[in-house]
Amino acid sequence: MFLFFLKWSFVIYFVNPSAKVQSPQQPQPSFPADVIEKAQYLAQFGDQEQKALGLIFLNRHDEADKIIQDLKNKSGNPIDEAFKLCMMEGNNWYQARQFDKAIPAYEKAVALKADDIDARSDLAFMLAMAHQGDPNVNHARAIEVVTK
Repeated sequence: MFLFFLKWSFVIYFVNPSAKVQSPQQPQPSFPADVIEKAQYLAQFGDQEQKALGLIFLNRHDEADKIIQDLKNKSGNPIDEAFKLCMMEGNNWYQARQFDKAIPAYEKAVALKADDIDARSDLAFMLAMAHQGDPNVNHARAIEVVTK
């Protein structure tokens, strides 16, 4: 339940136009102290996936990405696990507002589960927000992703 709260807390913060950008190493002050403490606890004591989620919440995206990459490179990941890790990687870069880095992760997630609406909508959103490449091509591709 807490991990679900963390993910959607990020989304709410991102779409709030009045939210202020904090320094990269500090969690958003609008979160209750106990939530920040739980994220710190996960980052320090959780399993690898929990550590990555805690680090994402704490805006320590490069550290989170290293853990995610290590998890992705483990041999024998079933499709569901590989999909989940790709989504986590995309969410990490989305939270860091590095949309171009999120695109390949979401593309891999869509390749693994083409019917997953979250993966498709996340990819389309990242394409629409991308800073690299031709914006017209990116927007056309975003529309294609959501209308397939």
